[in-house]
Amino acid sequence: MRVKLAGIKGNQRGIQACLKSSGVVGELRRLADAAASKACSMVSADDMGDPFIAKVKTDGVTAIGYVDSATPHGDRAEAKRHILQRCL
Repeated sequence: MRVKLAGIKGNQRGIQACLKSSGVVGELRRLADAAASKACSMVSADDMGDPFIAKVKTDGVTAIGYVDSATPHGDRAEAKRHILQRCL
């Protein structure tokens, strides 16, 4: 059985609202927190705090989750060992 989708129009505002919904943001937060935790465990402890932090931003069309370095120690560790790529 074939179904033609030629007559269907997407509601762009509805799609954007779905992509920024609390469920999507929560899942992105969970995944980013897990990656940041794993990255922090791969770096030696110091008194500067957590070297990597998780962020979720909802600007634009969709929500985006990412991990960023939070301290100079995190910057150096990422530049030397590419820790964030290993956490994926």
